[in-house]
Amino acid sequence: MSDGKGAKGAGARFPALAKNPKLQSAEYAASVVLNGMGAMPWFAVTLDDQQIANVVNYIRTHFDNHYTNAIKPDTITMMRPHLTEEYE
Repeated sequence: MSDGKGAKGAGARFPALAKNPKLQSAEYAASVVLNGMGAMPWFAVTLDDQQIANVVNYIRTHFDNHYTNAIKPDTITMMRPHLTEEYE
């Protein structure tokens, strides 16, 4: 949700971003954005490495999170799933 506190309903659960200790790992957050999790879709085919790094760095420094070690696009490149021609 817009306040980062998550939500439950309609059979889906959206975990809070606010004060989420799992966000301590930038790679964890990047993996979720790249591959999706639960009700969240994957964005590996729609966002480039810089955009994913920007999203991860934003959520890790907002919503009462204070993780300042930024992830870089080249790290996203290494984490990116290898896609078949169907998705490229």
